[in-house]
Order: sequence, then structure tokens, then C-alpha cells
Amino acid sequence: YQISARGNEVATMTISAKTGSFNISTATAGSTVAVSGLGFQPVAVIFWWSGRTEATDTAGRASHKRGVGFAVTSTDRRCTYFNSVDAQTAGDADRGQRADACIAVATDAGGVDGLADLQSMDSGGFTLVIDDQFTIDVRVNYLALGGNELTNAATGVLNEPLTASTLDTTSLSFQPTCVFFGSNDQAVDAPSITTDSRDSLLGVAAGATPGNAVLAAGSDNASPTTQTVSYCRAGECIAMFASAVTSITGIASLTAWLSNGFTLDFTQVSGSARRVHFLALKGGRYTVGDLLTQTDTTTDIVETIGYSPAAVLFGSHGKTQSTSDTVQADDEWIVGAFDSVSSRGAHGTIDVDNQADTIVATAIETDEVYVNLSTAGAVEGLMDVKSVESTGFTCIMDDADPIQAFVWYLAIGSSTLSKT
Repeated sequence: YQISARGNEVATMTISAKTGSFNISTATAGSTVAVSGLGFQPVAVIFWWSGRTEATDTAGRASHKRGVGFAVTSTDRRCTYFNSVDAQTAGDADRGQRADACIAVATDAGGVDGLADLQSMDSGGFTLVIDDQFTIDVRVNYLALGGNELTNAATGVLNEPLTASTLDTTSLSFQPTCVFFGSNDQAVDAPSITTDSRDSLLGVAAGATPGNAVLAAGSDNASPTTQTVSYCRAGECIAMFASAVTSITGIASLTAWLSNGFTLDFTQVSGSARRVHFLALKGGRYTVGDLLTQTDTTTDIVETIGYSPAAVLFGSHGKTQSTSDTVQADDEWIVGAFDSVSSRGAHGTIDVDNQADTIVATAIETDEVYVNLSTAGAVEGLMDVKSVESTGFTCIMDDADPIQAFVWYLAIGSSTLSKT
């Protein structure tokens, strides 16, 4: 506590955030993986991975096994996961979803190749338990959030409406201030995994007047000439593809907060009631914004948000911003985050469009927030955080991008002091 000039106690409300990474291990089912040293007990953790196993900066041709997971408690967690196999004579892609695990990997044949669940949130970190043994020691990045200002968190799932309309999700016991979305476009309940077209989604919505942003990418399974696309833009938090990933058939924006949930405006739907998973948070200060990468390594990328962020999450497909309802060639997916100039990391994947044989590549960066891959699987753009200021943050290119690419971000911070 602090004492005001008038002698009143003032409680310091805080959001705590930590980014990091760990290897999931190939230990047998029942083994645990403990992550410590965060300095606080998390309320929620967001996970992402590409299939890379290295703890050092690495990029190149490799099948990707990417995914996104959310965890709150040992009974409240979920994930979506995907894979695409390199050097095949036809597209070879799979997708899965779980409501009983926060990290999952698919086999190249479309089966489960490892499951990890949240066992506990600990005083200085979290512990995972292996439910299904992993055959590869996947490197997983995380963004852990806590602090006394983050008062509520919960995951859930909603069904895409059958017609274009507004949809109220009212399954929560609180009014959120931020929601993360994930989907693999399946119209069945979790757990499920299928060897068909693979689509992946990471979306965010936050703020008093909700800001929205979305990253979606997908590949068509068994296509003799690869059909791969991506979609990344501001103003929408959900985007789902047609079955052959040639177009968008589901678009939504979060338009309002409810006392027990939120309202989504679906302007386009598939008519198949696809599942969308979410993580809702109450408490904290959030800004959904976007920036452009640079084609040089000298131009500062200055983002002014009005406060000093505790952490920032980034999403991109390494290209210009998508026009609403219009896909772009190549399935490229980039997710990164930082909590300080010395604590950051990113994963990137690419699955190249219009190829006779599949060209799939992955990358992991331990000291960047953005990694852009060329169609040959080489790094062609790197962005790092240069400084964190009282009113925002500044990024810089460590490797110039070939074009200015669109990157959205979710900045997370604490509100001002409030009286008890």
C-alpha cells in the first residue's frame, strides 16, 4: 500500500506478465513439466508453438506442428492444433481441438502425437502434466498473466451461428475486458482430430470500445497442387475459411461487453456451426493496435498507447493487411510477444501456395517478436522490441523485411492507482 497526501490508503493495482519458453519433453504419460521463476502466480497462460524443438534461433524446411492453447485451471483449459507435412506430392494437413489439454501435437498421419494438461498454477509459475507422450520435444512459448488487477479468467467455446447475425455468449460469471479466440473450423465438439483441410485462427478483442484483430491461415489437404492461404487484419476477431481454403466463409467482430459475456457480430457464416474456443479475462488495461514492419534496420517503429505495457502479443502473416473477406496466397503464421527488451520470443511457419510438392518451413526466435520466412524457408525479416516507454513501446527491424508487412498487437498493462 501507499499513503496519499490526505492520509488515505491507496492500493496499487497491478497486472503481472511474463513471456518465456520451455521444451515439453518426451517423458511418459504422468510426468510433469514445471515452469518457474515468473515472480507471480499466473491467473491465465497463453501458449503457442510451431513444432520446432530448438532452444536457439533456428529456421528452415520442416513439417510444422503449430498450435495455440489457453489455460486457467486444471479443469479449465483448451487448445487448437494443426500440422502440415513438408516435401509431399500433395497437400498433407491435419487439425485438432481439445477441451482437456492446453498443448497438443498431431502426427503426420493425422493422429495425436502428444497432449499436455495444466496441473496447477504455482506461486512462481505453473506445472503441466503429460497426458499422452510426445515423440518430439516441442519448444513452447508462453505469455503468463496475473496480478491483483486480473480478477477473473475463464475459457469456453461458442458455436458459429447458422445465419449472419449477432451472437451473445453468456456463459461467463463476469464482464470481460479482453478475449482471445482460437479455432480450427471444425463443426464438432472437442476432442476431435481430422485429416482434412487445415485451418487455424488466433483472434483478439479488447478495450472499452472493443478493438479487434485476427490471424488465420490454412492449407487444403490432399490437393495435388498446394492450396494455401492466410488472412490477417484489424477490425475482426474471427475469420474462418471455406472447406478448400479458397475463400472466407465466417467473419465476426466483438462489438459489446455483457455482464456475463460478450456480443459478436457475425457478418458471414458457413451454416455449419463451427466451434470457436476462447479465453476471457477481466481486469487490466488493453489496446488492440497495429504497425508496419520496415524495409530497413534504422527506422524506429514507435507505438504510442498512453501507458507502459506489461506485455505485448503480436500476430502477422508477413504480408500487407488483408482486405476484408479476401484471402492471400501462402499459409504464413507469425506469433510473438515480449514483457521487456530482454524477454521476448517468436514462432513462424510458412506453407507455400501453388506448388507441385509441399514446401513447409518453420522458425523459432529467442530474441525477436516477429520472424518472417521466405518461400524457400529462410528468414527474410526480423523485428525486435527496442524500448518500453511510459506511453508505449518502440520496435526495430534486426533484419529488414522485403516489404512493409502488417502486424497487429495486443498491449496489456495496469490501470492507475485506486482508493481502497
